Amino acid sequence: MRILYFLAHPYVVGGAARQLLAHARISSIMGNSVKVIIQEDRSGGHDKQYENLCSSLCLEWGTEIYNSATCIEELDIITAIKDADRIDEIITNYKPDIIHYMQLNPAVEISAERNRIPCLMSIYPVNKRSFNIKWEKVFPCYHCCDSLWFSKIWSEGLGIRSECIRVAYECTSAKLDRIIPYGEKKSYEVVCVAHFAWLKNQLEILKFINICAQNGIDIHISFLGECNNEYFEKCLNYVRKNQIESYVTFVGYSDQVGEYLVNADLLIHASLMESYPGAVVEAMANGVPIIVTPIAGIKELVQDGENGFLTSDYSAEAIYEKFAEFIELRNNGKLKDIISNEIDTYKSYHTYSVVGDALKSYYHEIVDGLGTHKSYSITKRVLKQLNSFYQDKLVGEYSKFTQEHCWYLYHLDRVCEKYHNAMIWGTGQLGSIGVEWCNILNLKVEGYIDTYKEGTFLGYRVYKPVREVIDSVDCIIVSMGRPESVEAVMYQLEEYGKQLNVDYFIVCNNPCYLPHLHE
Repeated sequence: MRILYFLAHPYVVGGAARQLLAHARISSIMGNSVKVIIQEDRSGGHDKQYENLCSSLCLEWGTEIYNSATCIEELDIITAIKDADRIDEIITNYKPDIIHYMQLNPAVEISAERNRIPCLMSIYPVNKRSFNIKWEKVFPCYHCCDSLWFSKIWSEGLGIRSECIRVAYECTSAKLDRIIPYGEKKSYEVVCVAHFAWLKNQLEILKFINICAQNGIDIHISFLGECNNEYFEKCLNYVRKNQIESYVTFVGYSDQVGEYLVNADLLIHASLMESYPGAVVEAMANGVPIIVTPIAGIKELVQDGENGFLTSDYSAEAIYEKFAEFIELRNNGKLKDIISNEIDTYKSYHTYSVVGDALKSYYHEIVDGLGTHKSYSITKRVLKQLNSFYQDKLVGEYSKFTQEHCWYLYHLDRVCEKYHNAMIWGTGQLGSIGVEWCNILNLKVEGYIDTYKEGTFLGYRVYKPVREVIDSVDCIIVSMGRPESVEAVMYQLEEYGKQLNVDYFIVCNNPCYLPHLHE
C-alpha cells in the first residue's frame, strides 16, 4: 500500500504531529511505501525539527504550502481551493492508495476527492457546540483519534465513521526495578512534559510545588516544553514571587524526554483539555508513576489507585492530594503494583504492534470501501456556493481576517437569518471585526459590551456586561482573541442561557474552550 501523510502547523511540533509520524513509521515497518508532507507557511518556512524527526524515523518527506485548522469555525476554504492545485501535483506524482492527514485540511481533502483517493483525518479535541451548526459536507468519510470520547463526538457531529486508535510509543524495555518501591525517600524528582499554555495548566502544578515547599517536602520539578510565550511569563513570575526557584527547572523543548524519565520519581500532567497526552504513555511504558487530571482519554484507561493517580479536579490542591497518596503507597511498598499495572496498560494499548494492527485494519477498510466515499460533485457544489458568497459579500472593503473566515460567515449567514440586531463584546484589537461581521450578516449593531471601557467605541455606546443588556439583543458577537478573556465571556453567556453557534458567536474560535462543554 502507498500512503501519503500530511502534517499540520509549520512551527508547532506537538503530540498530534508526533503521533502521525509514529503512524507513518509503523506503516513503513509493516512494509508499506510511505511519504510525509510537512506543512510550510506562506513564506515557505517550517520548523527543522520535522525534518530531523522524519530522518530519525527513516521516513521519506517533502514540503508544501497549505492551510490547516484545529476547529471547524477556523477553516479557510477560499485559500484551500487555491492550495488544492499544488496538492494535485503531489498526489499525481506519488499515486497513493490512501491519504492520512492531521487536523482539518480542506486543500488535501479537495484534491483527494478530485483524484478519487480515500482520506483519513486525525483530529482530537472539539467543542460539541461546534455542531450546533449543520456544516456543509466538505469533510472526509473517515476519522480517527486517540480517545473514545472525542471519536464519538466527531462521528456524531459530522455523521462519519470514526475509530479510536490509541497513542503509539515504542519502548524497548520497561524497568520495574528502576524505582525503589519501598521505604522513605528524602527527595522527589518530578517531570512535566508539555509546551507552556493555559490549557496545559502548568501554573497549578507550580502552585502544587509551592504547597510542597511550604510543607517542608524536598521536591524538584523539570518542565520540558517550549517556554517563550505570555503564559510562561505568568508562570515564571509566580515562581519568582513565591521564591521557589530552587524547586523548578525550565528546560525548554527537549527531544530527550527519556533521559529525564530515567531519573524521575513521578510525572505530572495537569491538562484542562486534551484527548490523550503522549507524555503519559511514555511515562507508563517506562515505569514512571503518573498523576493526571480527568481529561477525555485518560479517564478511559487510567484507573485511580490501580495504574496511576487520577485527580478529582484540575487544582493544585487535588494534585497535592494524589501526591500524598503516592508517597504513602511508596512508603508501604504498594507502589510497585501500580507501576506493574501501568506497564501492562502500555502493552495492551500503546505498543507499535497493537497500534499497527488497528491501523492496518482501518486502512484496508477505508481503501476497500472506496465506493462508499462521497462524490466530489457534492464538494464541488459547496465550493461554488462558498465562492459566490465570498464574491458577493466579502470582496473589497473587509479585512483579510474577515475574508479568511468566509466559511464560518457563510454558515452564520443562514443561522442569523431570523435575527435583527446584535451586541459586540470586546473593544480591543479585534473590536472592529464585530462590526464587519454584523454588516455581512445584516445585523444592526446596538452597541459594544466591555467590562472596563466606558463611553463610546467606533461611534457606538459601550455597555457593562449585565444580563439586561445581553438579553436586549438577538445575538452576541464575541470579538476578542485572548483565550482567557473569551472563556470568561463564554462562562457568563452560558450562565445566562446562551449557546455557542446558536445565539452567540466567536470571531476567534478554539476547540478547547470551556472544558465542561465537552462533558
